[in-house]
Amino acid sequence: MPTKYLHMKKNQLMHDIHNALLADFESERSDVRVLDLMDTRKSASVQKLPKRILYVDDDPLARKAFQRRFIGMDYIVTTVDSGLKALKIFLDHRFDAVVLDVSMPEMDGFAVLEQLKKIDSRLPVMMMSGVSESYGERAQRKGCDGFFPKSCETKELDQCLLAKWK
Repeated sequence: MPTKYLHMKKNQLMHDIHNALLADFESERSDVRVLDLMDTRKSASVQKLPKRILYVDDDPLARKAFQRRFIGMDYIVTTVDSGLKALKIFLDHRFDAVVLDVSMPEMDGFAVLEQLKKIDSRLPVMMMSGVSESYGERAQRKGCDGFFPKSCETKELDQCLLAKWK
């Protein structure tokens, strides 16, 4: 087959996959922001895809603030408001890291951490707390890869994530 024909088929396939994913996300989750992969394609050659982070916090202002932290960076941030929703969306979609709030109703961050590590022991999971940094030692014992106060600098969190992905 001519190279031009294969290139056209590849572009059509990427476009079809993109549209299917976008439709799936938009129909099921209005709180999920989807990056338009077709618009971010750097070239027809191999592209580095952005890392996907799942952020779990019952506070809507904290979720919005966390998303704003990573605007303009090479991340796609998905937020959910409970541990149970986090586990469901984690099973349905691929994420490169998860960041959990410690204190949440139904299922706290420690319980979510334990379940996530059972599913994928290599998954980087960070925890944040606006209440107390004393949870850090407990989080580390349970397999947490980093513990931060909610007031931490984005740069600190970014550096920890990058170190875990190497």
